[in-house]
Amino acid sequence: MEQKPRKTSTEPYSQAPWKGHRARLRERFSNSGLAAFLDYEIVELLLALGIPHKDRKPQAKEAIDRFKTLRGVL
Repeated sequence: MEQKPRKTSTEPYSQAPWKGHRARLRERFSNSGLAAFLDYEIVELLLALGIPHKDRKPQAKEAIDRFKTLRGVL
C-alpha cells in the first residue's frame, strides 16, 4: 500500500511534493514556532530567507552533518 506524504498545511496535496515547500515551512513556523522543526529544517528556513527560489535542504543537511548541531552551524 502506497503511503501519502504527511499533509502539514490546509492546501491540497500537489502532484509535486516540493511545490509550496517553503510556504509549508513558514506556515508551520507561524503555527508552532521552532519547536516543531528538526535542526536541518531550521537551517533550511534560514538559508531560504537569504537565498530565495532555490532548494536549500541539501545544504542545510550538509551543514548539520559537518557541524553536528544547530548551535555548531550558527
